[in-house]
Amino acid sequence: MNPAGVDPFDELAATWFKGLAEPNRVSIVRHLLSGEHRVTDLVEHVGLAQSTVSAHVAVLRRAGMLSSHVHGRATYYALAHPDEIRALLDLVPRGHDASH
Repeated sequence: MNPAGVDPFDELAATWFKGLAEPNRVSIVRHLLSGEHRVTDLVEHVGLAQSTVSAHVAVLRRAGMLSSHVHGRATYYALAHPDEIRALLDLVPRGHDASH
């Protein structure tokens, strides 16, 4: 445990949930389940401005959910823990109306 008495696992779980606490970030993460992509690919997928997608990617990186590598002039992003993230997303019921 850290000095504040919070278990590191609990802190990591909360960080991941915070990273996924926005629907567009969930969409980005789900798209990255298919493999690595550039920000421009993610922009096309979610239909948001590049600056907005870059901000979402930054949140996911800070949460430790993404890895990246540079190839030429492009940066490619991938899920740092794809199996764990897939398992987490698989817990969400399909076809459920979030308003109920």
